[in-house]
Amino acid sequence: VELDADETYTVRIADAPKIDGELDGPWKNAPLADHFVERSPNPGTAPKSKTEVRVLYTEDTLFVGVTCFFPEGEGVRALEFQPDTFRVFSADALSLKFDARRDLRTTIGFVTNPLANRTDYIAVQGSNFRMEVDLIWDVRPQVLSDRWTAEYAIPFLSLGMREAEGDRLMGRAVTRDYATGRATYDMPLLPPEFGAVAAMNYGRLTG
Repeated sequence: VELDADETYTVRIADAPKIDGELDGPWKNAPLADHFVERSPNPGTAPKSKTEVRVLYTEDTLFVGVTCFFPEGEGVRALEFQPDTFRVFSADALSLKFDARRDLRTTIGFVTNPLANRTDYIAVQGSNFRMEVDLIWDVRPQVLSDRWTAEYAIPFLSLGMREAEGDRLMGRAVTRDYATGRATYDMPLLPPEFGAVAAMNYGRLTG
């Protein structure tokens, strides 16, 4: 499937993958999305470091696997473990942002970094953050020589989505804060003037 920065496809699998950061098994057949754009310091330019996203789902859970490569000679930046706090952004970090209602205003966010620091939040109209909402979800990172990965498992109920017939569509954005490279990458680009959680600028997760 040919993908662009606005659309990510997900496929259904029968059995949940093991959440260990490996991104093996069913991940090998998941559609790849990698159209990231630099937001800072140079908005709209191509990132110097590649990021790949894959999405799978079962009857009750959404799975997102992200691979963050870094250039030769560079590595990840990760501070001491700080559970459930916005200090997660002091290091390299990955943010998944969903507009599950598709109302173009409400974001449910899930953030982690290479040390498995994590936090979640709800934001409305690009601000009005409600932090530490204590949603049920899991994530496991893994740091390798040339990249780090994060494997997320997010129950649909944590996104406020109950069983429904047919395909559903939600807004989505993925942001990588690359602290070592002093840069932020988005898929799709989230224009700085609208803020990092402006759901009206999100792409689509389909299937």
